[in-house]
Amino acid sequence: PRSTLFPYTTLFRSIQAGLFRGPRFFTAGQFITTSARTDHSFGYMAAPDTLLVAVEDLCDREADWIKIINDPIDFDTPLLLAAVELAHQKETRVAVHAFTEEATIIALNAHADSIEHSPVGWKYVLAHPQSRVAYFVPTVVCSTDVVDDPIASSIQDEALLNIFQDWNREQLRLLPAAIDPDIRLALGTDTGFPPTLPGLSLHRELQLLTQIGFTPLTLLCNATALNAELLGQPFIGSFSSGCYADFVLVDGDPATMVEFYQSIVSVYLGGRCVYGKDFLIHRRMA
Repeated sequence: PRSTLFPYTTLFRSIQAGLFRGPRFFTAGQFITTSARTDHSFGYMAAPDTLLVAVEDLCDREADWIKIINDPIDFDTPLLLAAVELAHQKETRVAVHAFTEEATIIALNAHADSIEHSPVGWKYVLAHPQSRVAYFVPTVVCSTDVVDDPIASSIQDEALLNIFQDWNREQLRLLPAAIDPDIRLALGTDTGFPPTLPGLSLHRELQLLTQIGFTPLTLLCNATALNAELLGQPFIGSFSSGCYADFVLVDGDPATMVEFYQSIVSVYLGGRCVYGKDFLIHRRMA
């Protein structure tokens, strides 16, 4: 039943209401897809003539984000633009799944807030004025993990595996062109898709992006302040007055080498140590 696919929204709102303590996270509910995507049968099915109904339903369920799968292309620019405008009227942001140049340009024309999985670096994409407004989340680790270990990915469809291989080649070829301070490249991994594991996959994403040419300092800023900006959350992502004191301490300088992120010494949530040694306890007791 569709109602069973919205547990994260219920959990998130319960934490917000103070019913119990938990992490700060955001939810998009189900992604919107079409029956043509048989590999996405667990998504929210919507034909072109029901896309706006699906968007309104997800907004009414208090999703923070709407994610729309549009590669292969099922929704043209006018329809996707109408969906984005409807979500924005309800103060909800929209992410569009786009592997290809055509799908990326449609998402830009529709003023999507975030574009997921795109290799970004096509000439016409970089020349598009909206490419300086939208956020891109390339998820290099997702395609790389599948290419490196197709057996662990459980992909048995050879055509789908070929799509991942082509996508990975395009990412490695095109992403260097997106090394530009005006391109908003956020960090994400599409975690949950085997063998891309939560937590560990972010470390892999950072390593892969440094191999492509991004500096550790750029990635530090993008993974924290820029990701917070993407989420529309001014109270996370930086050490600023009024922000939550959510942070990790690592053994090394991650602005010089991303591998130091794996040397976690302590984790703090709201200024309280929830993992490792509490280095701030004496200062709080003073």
